[in-house]
Amino acid sequence: MLKKILIILFVFLLIGYILFHIMYLHRKNNEGEKVCSGIQVAVLDTLDRHFVDSKDITQILKSAGINPVGKKYKDINSDLIEKKLEENKLIKNAEAYKTTSGILKIEVYQKIPLMRIFSTNGNYFIDNEGGFMPNVGGISAYLPVASGMIEKDFAMKELYKFALFLQKNKFWDAQIEQIYVYPNKEIELIPRVGDHRILLGRMDNFEEKLNNLKLLYEKGLGETGWNRYAVINLKYKNQIVCTKK
Repeated sequence: MLKKILIILFVFLLIGYILFHIMYLHRKNNEGEKVCSGIQVAVLDTLDRHFVDSKDITQILKSAGINPVGKKYKDINSDLIEKKLEENKLIKNAEAYKTTSGILKIEVYQKIPLMRIFSTNGNYFIDNEGGFMPNVGGISAYLPVASGMIEKDFAMKELYKFALFLQKNKFWDAQIEQIYVYPNKEIELIPRVGDHRILLGRMDNFEEKLNNLKLLYEKGLGETGWNRYAVINLKYKNQIVCTKK
């Protein structure tokens, strides 16, 4: 008796599995025949400005010959769409997926600019992952600006580290406005507050140098005044040399 019950139960489970498989394949085939009627783009990041929008996304796909609109779902390669979009220098990550309504949804995360570079080798931005961003409009002018004799390798390594430091340090992010790079790779900083120049020297131990300068700001310049000195020199280890006007 128990054996018969187990056999009947097995048969029912087998029939259920077959029916489910048939329905799944039928649904999948129907979805594959669905035609994409449009694209919906969402820029999902915290940036105030959008460097890319739906028109840019559509143009990228058209230029690559993979515009999905009007095509059947089975002929649309979502992975290829994501790959082509992520080749754009302004896009960090892209995700594309098909919906039951016939709309292809694309979610885009932009790269985040940290510093603007003006150099003899071109004008561009450094992003928050040490990558390159082309010079485009709409990026906040509040970003620190580096100029001078800047090679891209130096920008992507040394200046990237400095840009990350500024991003994480509210005091210095608000204080440093411009960075000038001399041919010997020494750095000069122009602050937003105070009529003086800061000679940082080489990038070695820049955090320690700026920590020492912050102490001077808080204890020394707070009493004598920000505008008393023309130059503050941090080039020498554990020394701050101030030149009066």
